[in-house]
Amino acid sequence: MELLKETELISGRKLKIYKGKGKHLFRAQMKSNNAQEIFWALLSELIEIDDKKVIMEDLYEMDLKEVFQIQTAFAEVYGDFLSLPQRQLSGFQNIQDGGSES
Repeated sequence: MELLKETELISGRKLKIYKGKGKHLFRAQMKSNNAQEIFWALLSELIEIDDKKVIMEDLYEMDLKEVFQIQTAFAEVYGDFLSLPQRQLSGFQNIQDGGSES
């Protein structure tokens, strides 16, 4: 995968953010129980810390300052992902649950 950004976290660990594709968003949607989890699942698809994949539960247990730093770095690369409409984020789940995308 193509590396888009590399930065050092306040702990001294190295964060890498990679270029994503539709398949990464699709996998993030599949891992998520609701639209709020999609962001965290997408992070787990597209970042590494100290050259290791990160799972959502790792992010949940990180120091809050580092989590903010990761969110900021991700937003610098991908724009303000968190502002996407909930419908856009959860569209797949609506289909999966039997709803329509009309």
